[in-house]
Amino acid sequence: MWKNAFKIEIPDSGNNHITANAEKAEKHGMRRWDPIIRTATSSMPYFERYVFNDLPSYLIRIRDMKLLSRNEISEDSRRLVESMEVDLEAIKKTWGETTKRLKDWCKWRIQVLLRYAILSHRWGIGEPAFYEMSSKRYGDKPKPIGLAGFEKLVRFCKVAETYGCAYAWSDTCCINKESSAELEEAIPFHVSDAKSSTVEDFPKEPWFTRGWTLQELLAPRRLRFFGKNWKPVCPKKEQQSGDTKSNGGIHSFRYPNDKVSDFMLKAISQVTDIRVTDLQGFSPWSVAVCEKMRWASKRKTTRVEDVAYSLLGIFDVSMPIAYGEGERAFHRLMEAIAQKPYDPTLFAWAGYSSSYSKALPSSPECYGRLDPGMAPRLRGIPHSIQAGYPFYLVTNIGLEAKLLVIPGKYVRVEGDSYTVAPADKAHTGIIKCPVTYVWITKKEVST
Repeated sequence: MWKNAFKIEIPDSGNNHITANAEKAEKHGMRRWDPIIRTATSSMPYFERYVFNDLPSYLIRIRDMKLLSRNEISEDSRRLVESMEVDLEAIKKTWGETTKRLKDWCKWRIQVLLRYAILSHRWGIGEPAFYEMSSKRYGDKPKPIGLAGFEKLVRFCKVAETYGCAYAWSDTCCINKESSAELEEAIPFHVSDAKSSTVEDFPKEPWFTRGWTLQELLAPRRLRFFGKNWKPVCPKKEQQSGDTKSNGGIHSFRYPNDKVSDFMLKAISQVTDIRVTDLQGFSPWSVAVCEKMRWASKRKTTRVEDVAYSLLGIFDVSMPIAYGEGERAFHRLMEAIAQKPYDPTLFAWAGYSSSYSKALPSSPECYGRLDPGMAPRLRGIPHSIQAGYPFYLVTNIGLEAKLLVIPGKYVRVEGDSYTVAPADKAHTGIIKCPVTYVWITKKEVST
């Protein structure tokens, strides 16, 4: 007997199979649900959009460790999508009888079929490169078995498979660095390979000090930390499953997720000085510029340009990648941020200015020089005022801005820096400055 499941089939010619299945449902006492037919015919266009717009350019197919392009992923998964089954009773019970709800279910199901894990790690010796994994471009050849980096990749893929992932992504071999276009696309894009065995080791874990791992910590809703021998860092008694932004039901995540574990979130927040709410629900528009830069000020990159490139996703900024430009990369990033909707905390920095503009800082470290007491005050400043609001304008000759100048006084001197505070109680604010950059008298402010 035919059960209450609707099999979605998209034949090459027309939608006769869909109509036939709908008529078959009526014969067995099921009411014909026209929205199903319309949704079924639109599932493949969504599948194509998802593959070619939301997936990385290359993914590793876990079952055979083969690197696939988007076209190959589409061919590999098309038949599975075409044969998806929809449990009408479950959907009606959970989501209701609407075309949108069924479309949402189909989208979710496609994302589950194409679920992939991202390896967040520090590069080591013998990491597999793109040309070693890409058989389509360089021909079939043995995998780089024996290399320490490849063995790490294999272990990662095995772990990812236990979490319901059919594909995996690693920055060592899934980016074609010979193509500037593919490189730029890959940068704005999680299993973490930290070497710490317990959270007590987090303060000395290098993973928390690297530039690229900041976005890899903030971006995913689902994150899992693994230590030595690929054992989870989170103790079993502290493990929790689910999504940080789940609606429950069909969207719930049944695997352990460190981003919903209070134990893990507290440990991560302590070592990174990032609030738990930001760790769980970060978006580029929810946090002030100075706060995100303060997080970045504690991290280092091997390449000078990566100081800027590793922050593109965090600030939702796009700009050309040009390795070799040096510190100018960070200046271009600041210019791009300044063109976005108004955020006055962009100028809440102290230290050396950019070589290309005295109005902009030279690095994220300038935001780390601020007195920690300023952070809570700055969080309360609106940072999403409509673009074009005439408070400041960055031009090719400098900064045009409306500023309130108030009397100030020295509070204390520490090494090569001093602290400036308002001279009266009517104004509040503290800022640290190098002694060679700013001096304040009773009558004037000079730089």
